[in-house]
Amino acid sequence: MAKVKINVAKDVKEKMHQIKDAKAAQLNEIQEKKAAAMAELEKAWEDIKSAVASLDSKAYGKAKQHKADAENAIEMFDERYKQLKEQALIEEAESDKIIDSLLQYEEDLSYDFIAEITPLVKQLAKLHRDYVKAVAEAEGTISSWERSICANHRTWGRSLRHDSETGKLTDRSEKAVPVHILPYEGCQEAAQLASYLKRSEAIYKD
Repeated sequence: MAKVKINVAKDVKEKMHQIKDAKAAQLNEIQEKKAAAMAELEKAWEDIKSAVASLDSKAYGKAKQHKADAENAIEMFDERYKQLKEQALIEEAESDKIIDSLLQYEEDLSYDFIAEITPLVKQLAKLHRDYVKAVAEAEGTISSWERSICANHRTWGRSLRHDSETGKLTDRSEKAVPVHILPYEGCQEAAQLASYLKRSEAIYKD
């Protein structure tokens, strides 16, 4: 499978902005038209007052019609505004396609990610094996030295006593003690890496 070349998430976010902006523009247009109709309604009222004052029945009838037209327009714009507000931004079937494209994008990203990290994890696995082997060799050498050359009496602060000869506080044990009380298999970072590698064998095992 080829590497992901298109940022689908970025494209979809851009589409989201376009959809929202388009709806906002429609709603704004309706509000502007409603504002114009309200101005016409106000003018119609002024014309009605003027026609009544001058007893101009023709002007009065025209002004009344003007008022009715303006009121109808305002009502229409209110209904259309409500209709648009409640209208879905996109058809569900189209939305499903968009979501599916994002899910496929995530799957492609995962494929590429695994392809990229596999050689790195294999390298880490080899480094870990070499490290553990070297530590085991060093530990075995320490044990052999203690058994065949010279026993260890240092405790590195694990226990303290007053030396009978000098009277000073010392951490040297009178009896031989192992260098490591518990088996030493390496640093904490190696242990953490081992835990990860154990869970990730599917990535780097041939």
